[in-house]
Amino acid sequence: MKIVSMIKKGLMLFLMMIFAFSSVAFAGTIDNQSDQEQAFIKEFKVNCDKMDIDKNTQEKLLKKLQKGEMLDCVNPEKIKAVSDKLKVSIESPKSEYTFEDGSKIVRTLTVADTNNVVTPMANTTVKKIRVEDATLITGGYYFADVVLNWDYPEDSYISSVYDGHINVVGGTYHNKSLYVKQAYQNSNPAEARMEWMYDTPYVTGDASLQLFLEDTSY
Repeated sequence: MKIVSMIKKGLMLFLMMIFAFSSVAFAGTIDNQSDQEQAFIKEFKVNCDKMDIDKNTQEKLLKKLQKGEMLDCVNPEKIKAVSDKLKVSIESPKSEYTFEDGSKIVRTLTVADTNNVVTPMANTTVKKIRVEDATLITGGYYFADVVLNWDYPEDSYISSVYDGHINVVGGTYHNKSLYVKQAYQNSNPAEARMEWMYDTPYVTGDASLQLFLEDTSY
């Protein structure tokens, strides 16, 4: 799913959150819960409260998980179908979407800092971008330094990514990787990403949070 943020004419930032190879494991019933399942349910309800999901919907979502069904907020097909409704921008940095089952995604793209640099060679702006995506199961955020060249937009690039953080409700994550995959654009946009694998008593899968920088002036 792409989230488009117009920074200035000719340059565009895309934020993308992808859940790949997600799967759901049946994990017992309400009357026969392990300690891990009980811990997950407790954290899940706290997270639901933070995302303003009512108690009745919380119980329906838990029953859905216990039947071995994937929540819409981590279902790649469900997310893809509403990608246009998940757009954020510098001017409107937050987007929330509630799916048919009551689960939710909250997405933000914000500018944490801006520095203008003018040299005889070019007029550039260095922006510290914070990208974040949260669901009821997992999410994360990181910072990226993006150098925007207004005189030569094609020379804009992602210089670094850092301070990555991952959250898994009632579970763990592993194989975390935060890196600039492609600093400069060519036939493809510049790209940075954070990837991880997550495990909970009910859901396990892979996720990645990707940031794209693209010159759209030609």
